[in-house]
Amino acid sequence: NNNTGKQSLQIDKLYHEKICAAYSCSPVHAFTPKSRWNADVKSTLSAWREFYSFCCGMENDRQIYSEGLSWPVSSLEGSSDLTELNRVAIVLKMREARKARLYVYSPSHLFCDILCMVLQTRYFRTNLGFLSEISDQDYERMCSTERASSLNNIIVAREIAFGGVSDPQFREASIWFNIRSENIVPCTRQQARKNNIRSRHKLRMKWDPTSGEVGMARSCTIPPFDSNQPVDNAAFDLITDILGHRYRVLEYFSSEPDEMVHQLLVEEEGQLQQRFESQRRFWMTWSWPKKLGSNDFDAETVIPSVFGAYNFVTYGDQRY
Repeated sequence: NNNTGKQSLQIDKLYHEKICAAYSCSPVHAFTPKSRWNADVKSTLSAWREFYSFCCGMENDRQIYSEGLSWPVSSLEGSSDLTELNRVAIVLKMREARKARLYVYSPSHLFCDILCMVLQTRYFRTNLGFLSEISDQDYERMCSTERASSLNNIIVAREIAFGGVSDPQFREASIWFNIRSENIVPCTRQQARKNNIRSRHKLRMKWDPTSGEVGMARSCTIPPFDSNQPVDNAAFDLITDILGHRYRVLEYFSSEPDEMVHQLLVEEEGQLQQRFESQRRFWMTWSWPKKLGSNDFDAETVIPSVFGAYNFVTYGDQRY
């Protein structure tokens, strides 16, 4: 309480993160393995490739050592392309600020009528495949003095949060590229409160919160990139280094083949995989194990006793 007798609210930035930590298999709460982790070599290799693809925003059927994709910067004729190499470079640059790691969610914008909070905005320019960052002042000057056609190689990257840190009801914080200006507008506190009440009503009506992503995706020609910034330092650094490796792989494929460079990349991947396996063992050791005898339940399932013994086996056991 303060001197006036009124209660002062203390917002726990990590409330949802703490809840997720009790139920998730790793500190990267948005990551859900397709199958239960096992200790055998085949399962470990599959888990590593799945985690690598997740961190780099790749489809699971794409190989680690594969050429990059590209997307048009805008829908205008004559627009240049943004390569996957440049997209990863932008993600790494914005990741340095660690904006999506810890924040108090306070809606600032409406993105296709969906409440969101813009954590940061950065501006980049592509020229013949090369990427450079430009300041806010330079971007504003270019918008006011240059023709619209000359802005076809400009990238406006926004890191956007749609809920609190690790709040499972909302989409993960992510980086969006070149959103159409009419699709993302600032909102007042009154508008935010009004839309928040509407959102809670939709949740009570079992509304799918991802349904609005269709309109959001159509407002961009470049797919968004999930930030994946866990609070855990070791996991955060691992994801950052995986992104750095992916960047160097894309660099390798965009230049003349060099066997020595390829060998260095393979060795680097092996070191990253060892770090992943080490952290995974820690995650599995210190997560709540599945209780023996527990299974899917339905209307016929007998309610278990609350104070019964918690019988379980640890990671590596055949019954795990």
